[in-house]
Amino acid sequence: MPPIWRMTPDELKENLTRLTVILQRSMDHASQHRLINQVIPLLQPYYDEAVVLWGRHWLGIVPAMVDSDARRKWFQDVDEFLREDRVPAPDDITSWCLRAFVAFAALQAMHTHDMGYLDERVNGSINQHVMRESYIQIAGGLPPTPVPQPSPQTGINLVGTKLHMKDLNTGQDTEYEVVDYGHATLGGDIYILEYMTLGGPQTRIVSQEELLEKLAIQESSRR
Repeated sequence: MPPIWRMTPDELKENLTRLTVILQRSMDHASQHRLINQVIPLLQPYYDEAVVLWGRHWLGIVPAMVDSDARRKWFQDVDEFLREDRVPAPDDITSWCLRAFVAFAALQAMHTHDMGYLDERVNGSINQHVMRESYIQIAGGLPPTPVPQPSPQTGINLVGTKLHMKDLNTGQDTEYEVVDYGHATLGGDIYILEYMTLGGPQTRIVSQEELLEKLAIQESSRR
């Protein structure tokens, strides 16, 4: 059986940055349409229409990790769909939402399939690069402050642990993964959790006490 094709760390940095920028700009464009018209529900019909289209879109089915040829072809099709010379017309908000869905699907595929097999330190380096470079491209300048990293590391090493909690913004059940941990002067031992949103990967900081409590509840519910 031929080896499974995965993106290299450098390829991941480049592609994750590019797709994060496309996703953010697409959502910003759709949101700007709502703000210009000053009607908050105005975006919903376009979004709903895009959801229907996405449900039967050929890019909506991500090939299995073991099917290297199909994965290469799928990412090539994603690149073709998201070409800069094929951006939707400014007032075609449904297509802008669909463009965001395609970028988000590709981001999820890389986070789940390609980064899932890398060392946690490599993943941390990739995430830092993507957060910095995408911010520069979107905002046109350096981030105002560096992304905080807890140091030194203390407490229990739970990096790589996955759990489900409610998203604080949407209230939806969301999968989180522990990507780093350390000690805060006022908060004690803390953990950085990463999760995916339509706006790209986001982080959430929780205390060791809260994390252990959530893990205990999750383990209990499985019994």
